[in-house]
Amino acid sequence: MASRHLSGEELLQHIKFIKHRPELPQRGGFKEYQPDGSWLQNKRLEYFYDERRSVLLEERVQKISSLAIGEWDEKHGKVLVKKSGKFWKNLGHVEDGKQLLFPEEALFLIDEGVMEVYRGGVPLSVEEAYSVLLGSKVPLEHYQAFAHLCRLGYIVQRFEKT
Repeated sequence: MASRHLSGEELLQHIKFIKHRPELPQRGGFKEYQPDGSWLQNKRLEYFYDERRSVLLEERVQKISSLAIGEWDEKHGKVLVKKSGKFWKNLGHVEDGKQLLFPEEALFLIDEGVMEVYRGGVPLSVEEAYSVLLGSKVPLEHYQAFAHLCRLGYIVQRFEKT
């Protein structure tokens, strides 16, 4: 999906919607471990999935001035940062005077909605970013662990064999 820029009026409408929408779906609660196939259980599951689906389908909006920009470097398997953001103190590294991100770092920033990565001049969607950036080099489980630790506030760096 290509980037879409909102007008000032559209941005204000989106902010108003976000502030006045119902809360995000609740986590936790009573657990049902055994499916019983009852109508009530099916309705609860249907409601649960619909609630989460609506949150996932919600459009993410970010001010373009605060968005970091990067270009996927297929040859080196890293993202070349064209315009960095606030993340630079905890993520990324410098090689030959260029700011670079490992694929898992760039994907984390895309997931957080603070970076847009281009490939051949075209911005990657979140789904494309997972496929392109992780590919066969970074297992999904490694990325998930990385992202989870980052969201908990840890500074995570790759282990370099010496």
